[in-house]
Amino acid sequence: MIDALRLVILVEKPELRSLGDKVAAGVGQVLNVEPVVRWYRGPSPSSFVDPRRGQCNAELILRELTAKYKVSGLERILVLLDRDGFVEGLNFVFGIAKSGWGGIVFLERLRPEFYGRPPSPRLFESRVTKVSLHELGHSFGLGHCTNNRCVMWFDNTVYEVDAKTSRFCAWCTLALEYAYPGLVKIYG
Repeated sequence: MIDALRLVILVEKPELRSLGDKVAAGVGQVLNVEPVVRWYRGPSPSSFVDPRRGQCNAELILRELTAKYKVSGLERILVLLDRDGFVEGLNFVFGIAKSGWGGIVFLERLRPEFYGRPPSPRLFESRVTKVSLHELGHSFGLGHCTNNRCVMWFDNTVYEVDAKTSRFCAWCTLALEYAYPGLVKIYG
């Protein structure tokens, strides 16, 4: 039984504290963990912006953060950055993860306003929670899932984020249960 997992959610700005609390609650509904929310004290995300693209280079900032924030086997870090991120070969990413460490969620494209829609805090929180769980799944060794309702489905658009659930499918749950017994809250 997993009883010592520690998840720290780091928020970049004071106005993101409430979002961090909502994400912590959402993650706590799916995983047997009580996340704590803290202030991000890493390098300025602005220093990782590619001037041609106007986006943060997700791989570079992940490398920097994994060097700064060390974790042990049952610790994970989740960083919420109010930025747009990319990796080489893709136009954008909603998040990025490193196995055994945690992940980064880039918030800009998860906001309804990015797509010309009115603000919707509930929709925004739902999207950020799903991407957070997805990146945490990668940090626990899961790959992308072929079930488009599973939180581990690869999202090409924000509408795919909206269409999937915030839960791991049976196969992904089984894989997590095998590697980390008791990590996922199982509901009948």
